[in-house]
Amino acid sequence: MNFLFLCDELSGYVHSCVVRLADSVPNARITLVAKPGSSIAPFSFAPHPSIELLDRSKLSRSDFRRLADQRPVFTYVSGWGDSDYRWTGRRLRGTCPVAMGIDNPWNGSARQIVLTRFLSGRIRRFASHAWVAGMYQYEYVRRLGFPRDRILTGLYTADNHREESAGTGGSIGQAEKQKT
Repeated sequence: MNFLFLCDELSGYVHSCVVRLADSVPNARITLVAKPGSSIAPFSFAPHPSIELLDRSKLSRSDFRRLADQRPVFTYVSGWGDSDYRWTGRRLRGTCPVAMGIDNPWNGSARQIVLTRFLSGRIRRFASHAWVAGMYQYEYVRRLGFPRDRILTGLYTADNHREESAGTGGSIGQAEKQKT
């Protein structure tokens, strides 16, 4: 079962989600495309046998055609300013859910108003769903025209395994028990 993740910059929480997916779905094959680490997301990640990590800066349109031809069952697009990501989303939209990730809150800026009034149809041509971090992002994608049943919530996650390995116990409940 193939999954495709197209990320502008690879964050720790997205990587944690992808690793969890790889560990949870038998025979998962995940392709993760991202730009190399930056000052905003300066992460490096250990290899995983089910995850192929590709450097965005080294890929051409023909590489994206090959990725689309692998017929993923789900595609995630973060960094929808990338024309190759949008092209891939348009190509896959009718064959699998294509979720656009968004963590920008609605603030009513001039840029957001222009996007919602004039470019919302263009955005929905490459993404069948929106995956949001919270209620302010939900408001933004509703204004972009996504129907409620096409908005996924819970984009941000916690890496419980990382907490456990750091010795924090991995849960709030355990921290509460230690207080009493």
